[in-house]
Amino acid sequence: MVPPSLDAPTIYTAVDLETALGATLKKQESELREMEERKRELQELSKQQKFRPSNEVSTFKIIKSVKELVAATVTLVDSAKSGFLYIVPTDMLLITEMFGINEEVKRLVERGGHVKGISDISYADIAPAQEVRHWRRITALRGLRGVYFAVVDEKHCVSAINVDIKHISLKEPVSMLWTDGKTYADYLTATFEILWERSVPAAEQIQKLLAKGPPQA
Repeated sequence: MVPPSLDAPTIYTAVDLETALGATLKKQESELREMEERKRELQELSKQQKFRPSNEVSTFKIIKSVKELVAATVTLVDSAKSGFLYIVPTDMLLITEMFGINEEVKRLVERGGHVKGISDISYADIAPAQEVRHWRRITALRGLRGVYFAVVDEKHCVSAINVDIKHISLKEPVSMLWTDGKTYADYLTATFEILWERSVPAAEQIQKLLAKGPPQA
């Protein structure tokens, strides 16, 4: 409110009080109009997005090794109430057998839980696939390499970020996401059902492989 002159020496002159108050008022009115416009934009955005406030906050964790994966899986299966579904490469069937996960799943089935799974079965995978067929249904689907997820009680999820297991070892590194987010669980469940419809029963796949015999070297 005290503008300088353009002459030398510089002279500073106070602006008239009414002029100063008028300029200040116009600036505040302009800011108020802008705030009201932003408020209307946010209200419209809120209506379009249909936000649904929830008291539940999902938890997300990163699993970094087969050891952490086995521990998380055993805990989830042991605490499962209704059951779970899964998609795993066949090398994970070896891990479930070696590190006690199969025993937990058997107990889940015995107490009435359901288990539904998909795995990629080749001739070399017949033995581990047959090992688990007596307590859960497995459906074979070719081309599952890199696909891995499980959903327990329609809420708790474990899904692969980067899994390339070269050795059956608890120290083998993996990158997987664990979450209890219901929305993500619904998405994985829907994906599973689509793949289930495209797959074939494990027993049928195994019979075809046995009839064909081992691949020629």
